[in-house]
Amino acid sequence: MPIPFLLAGLGAAAGLIGIGGHMSAKETNEKAQSLASDARDLYNSSKTSLERAQNNTEKALLKFGYSKKKILDCSMKQFLKSYEKIKSIEVANSVGLDEISNFIIDQEDAIQIREMSDIYSATISSGATGAAAGAVIALAASGSLPVITGGLSLAGSALAAGEIGAAAGIAGSALSFGAAMTPLAAVAAPVVLFTGISASIKADENLEKAQTMYAEAEAASEKMQVSETLCRAIAERSDMFNGVLIELDGMFSECVGMLDAVINKKSGFFGKKTIKSNDLSEEELKLIAVTRSLAGAVKAIIDTPILSKNGNISAKSKDIYNQTTYKLPAFTEAVKEIESYDYKVKPKEIKQSKANVSSKNNTKSGTPDTIRNVFAIALGLLASIIFLDTFRMGALVFATITLLIMKSDTDSKFFKMVKHIACLLFGIEFGVLFYRYCQYLTSINHFILLDIVVGFVLLILFGVTIPSKGKKVGNIRKMCARFLGCFFFLAVALLLFTFLNGLLGFSFKVAMIIVEILYIPFAIISVYMADE
Repeated sequence: MPIPFLLAGLGAAAGLIGIGGHMSAKETNEKAQSLASDARDLYNSSKTSLERAQNNTEKALLKFGYSKKKILDCSMKQFLKSYEKIKSIEVANSVGLDEISNFIIDQEDAIQIREMSDIYSATISSGATGAAAGAVIALAASGSLPVITGGLSLAGSALAAGEIGAAAGIAGSALSFGAAMTPLAAVAAPVVLFTGISASIKADENLEKAQTMYAEAEAASEKMQVSETLCRAIAERSDMFNGVLIELDGMFSECVGMLDAVINKKSGFFGKKTIKSNDLSEEELKLIAVTRSLAGAVKAIIDTPILSKNGNISAKSKDIYNQTTYKLPAFTEAVKEIESYDYKVKPKEIKQSKANVSSKNNTKSGTPDTIRNVFAIALGLLASIIFLDTFRMGALVFATITLLIMKSDTDSKFFKMVKHIACLLFGIEFGVLFYRYCQYLTSINHFILLDIVVGFVLLILFGVTIPSKGKKVGNIRKMCARFLGCFFFLAVALLLFTFLNGLLGFSFKVAMIIVEILYIPFAIISVYMADE
């Protein structure tokens, strides 16, 4: 065969082989592209499903956290106030409530509840809605702070200090703001890097790369499925706990309202009488026992962590839930029995919390307070102008009306300043009253004896009306305490003036200056003592 034909034949054969090679590479590349696409779809589908589960979990935890916060701020807060007056009364073994007696709280439990309330208030006090919601989620999942602190170290420490934004930044995760601060951060979706499939003829390399991508996506999907299962379990446990907590609080609130009314009746007009067991009937002792048991059950639900330090569902939460739900029928029967008694008092309504982590809601609740405070200042100024011309006591009238009507725990810097000015004017005006009426009062027959008796009575009444540390009282009682305190020190000042002017022979002017220098500061101090 001639050489040219031979070469032509070899060239044709080589061409056929080349076409076949390209055909094979194309099929391999298409297979690689398809495998890479399947990997992306598998990963994205698993990630979307996990994010949906995470979102549902956060909603469940938020709901549970808000329930905890509301109960701590309302029924539990009212109970602790009443508990201070009955904490020494032993009732567990005297009223036949063995079924629920193991839930009865003691003084140590009461301290823990107060600390828990402080944690919730401090942690949820942020003005940022996202930060506050994150704090609710964290506290709902952990019970208080031990799990968070142990699980997230520095992030938990920052959260414990109230630095919610810092905590979220340190913890970091694919979850939303709140979940990042809890052990839920462990369920973040793993990241898989999807590289492009080359259009080159390196088909085998492309196929190998696609196979690696699919294997990684498959492994990530399995991890996300485990995380999703955990999320669903957390959400389910949160809903279970929230349901039983609300059911308990329904009974608890009713008993607390009744208990508070009974204690107010037993503690006397001024609320200072010590209550002892023999002051209470068997029915009243049973009311105390049931209420304390319900408080213990509520505390157990609030305090129990849903998550352990490693981010899994805690075994303790299941035990507490089972124990509590098992006792629910006994609680229900005990409360029905309580309701059947006639305590001859009207149950006190539990005050609902005005606090809300939503800045929008805070704005709404703050508007009526602003109107009230502006009205107090305007009315005080108007009345002061009238009384200034008639009795020359405009400053005292302004201070009295303003302090009587203004919301005492205002957060506004302006209204706080007005409140301080009113307190100062109140004390200073009593100094003016002392100056005006000193000579007239000291000229009354048997003045010294009368002044001592009146001063002693004023001191007792001042001690009765002045609020205990940390106890919130109304503006009327505060105003009574302010007047009584200033009048008491006025009686003391009159005695001192009589001693200096009458016995030691000081001139009226010198004695007056000395007494005023001493009296006005004490009058102002008594005004502030009557405040919270």
